[in-house]
Amino acid sequence: MMPNVATSSEADERECLKADELAKFLGVNKKTVYAYAQRGLIPHRRLGRRIVFSRSQVVAWLGACKAAPFRKGI
Repeated sequence: MMPNVATSSEADERECLKADELAKFLGVNKKTVYAYAQRGLIPHRRLGRRIVFSRSQVVAWLGACKAAPFRKGI
């Protein structure tokens, strides 16, 4: 019997992500993910001491974020 080990492509498609997986998905440091979660800026859930993130909720959150206007010369 083979152990239930997720391949990298399966991990890339999972709905529920750990902080390190989300950091890789977003291209940021894991500390940034934890800081955003602690400040309540990024959607997350606590499961005991673990923080988990819903891929679809994070994608929706990113879509709702408005970029600051870029001002040349500032």
